[in-house]
Amino acid sequence: MSQAPDERPASTGEAPPAPSETYLLAADASGQQLVSVHAKRTYRLGADGRCRRAEGAIPLLLGPTSDDDEEAFPETDVIPFKGRTDLVVMAKAWGRGARQVTAKIRVGPLELRYLVSGERRAIYRGRGSWSFTAPDPFEAVDLRYDNAYGGFDETAPEPEIAHIIDLLNLHPGAYPRNTIGKGYVVQESRERIDGLVLPNVEHPQQLLTPDGLVTGHPDLWWRQPLAWSCGWFPKLAYPRIAHFRGIPDGIPEDDREMAEVRLGWLEPGYARRSAALTLDEPMDARCADAASPALVLPFLRGDEAIELTAMTPDGRLVVQLPGDRPRIQIRCQGESYEVAAVPHRVLVSTLEMGVFVVWHGAWVPPVPLPLRTVGPHEGMAEALEGVEALVDGRPIAPLGAEGA
Repeated sequence: MSQAPDERPASTGEAPPAPSETYLLAADASGQQLVSVHAKRTYRLGADGRCRRAEGAIPLLLGPTSDDDEEAFPETDVIPFKGRTDLVVMAKAWGRGARQVTAKIRVGPLELRYLVSGERRAIYRGRGSWSFTAPDPFEAVDLRYDNAYGGFDETAPEPEIAHIIDLLNLHPGAYPRNTIGKGYVVQESRERIDGLVLPNVEHPQQLLTPDGLVTGHPDLWWRQPLAWSCGWFPKLAYPRIAHFRGIPDGIPEDDREMAEVRLGWLEPGYARRSAALTLDEPMDARCADAASPALVLPFLRGDEAIELTAMTPDGRLVVQLPGDRPRIQIRCQGESYEVAAVPHRVLVSTLEMGVFVVWHGAWVPPVPLPLRTVGPHEGMAEALEGVEALVDGRPIAPLGAEGA
């Protein structure tokens, strides 16, 4: 079974392939030492929505191994501490010749809707006047952030660089929520507006309209519609970047007006508190949440039904997660410990009819690790010497060890 399009295969160089199961020594958000165990399960998704275990194993995403590693997908599945489950849906919305359809994702009481349109453009009619064309009929549209609202307005004036730190600021023409999308306009100009391609995927209650096309100023970006998708959410997109302490300009003093706060994705005042943190304080663990913010969910059980509407050619598919919870055990100093497993990430791909589930277990050692002094040139395997992790009764190798 091939990988989902954004889960690129390992490089063909000499480095060993990434494992599908591994463990490492880490710490939680409070600094508590733990042994973090990770196991990835891959399934074929049948037309009936049932998940059947695939032959072979898809490796864990480990992110780029170096600055030159352009082939690696930028996310990692090996996250020692995570408070919620990422649900990532990689799919197309199928119009089958319609001009607009409403795609849906339903998980338990949660239902998310996506208004999907064929190609539309803006037409500039003169100072202060423009309109949108009607959507074209379409067969299918990828539900990706490059088809959502956002983008980069190249006509926005570049700021003066007074200090080298200014180079780190986001360009005023970039939409902080989604720099790769469509339809973002900072200031009126024929050059920017006439023929501008408009977003295909929108929140039904936050549609881009001609009256709201132009922000008027870079700092007013937060008044614009949300970027709305169900795929991977980029690290540099707001609000995720805020967990890395990257705070865009323009956030209002009273941020309760912002959609991110109203929807509960961020707490009121979060941006100001995050910007005030020092470098020696830990990052917010939510920086590892790689799903679209509306699909970062309280821990799933792994046996839920996920109903998808207009995301397959047949129109409706109910994905029944398999509930195939791995048994995780730790052996240390003659004792055996059972470790609860929770799903850190669930990826459903209707593009290749596959489901990928990353399970995680965290064990707090009764005595500090490592059990012996580890030399400066020794690695994770030596640090975990005397600690053995098992998944479904089989020993697995620590991260970085031969065979892991």
